[in-house]
Amino acid sequence: MTGLVDFLMVKVIERIKEVIGVGRVHVDRHTIELNIQSIEDVKKFIVLMKDHVILKKPHLEILQKYISIVESKNHLKREGFIEILKLIKELRKVNRVVRGNEKHDIDEIIRSMRV
Repeated sequence: MTGLVDFLMVKVIERIKEVIGVGRVHVDRHTIELNIQSIEDVKKFIVLMKDHVILKKPHLEILQKYISIVESKNHLKREGFIEILKLIKELRKVNRVVRGNEKHDIDEIIRSMRV
């Protein structure tokens, strides 16, 4: 990264980080990134953004449900794992994955787990 424009871009990203209060800025030769990695920061980001975005709101809601399942350790139980599989199915629908194009049939996996 070189030049005044790059310097200003870094400052803008750093200011965004300060305003939303999460993440860290990473700068290398070709990119400027705002990384949000900790579960607590992801939860804060979801709360901040969910009501302000239109296109990604369903994605954020699914992520929020997933975090709730994992934090409660329900993913270690059969029913919690089935809930995660249902979230995957929901995410596929949001992403408009056409039936037949997915690698695994979620309904079939859930049926096999209930046996």
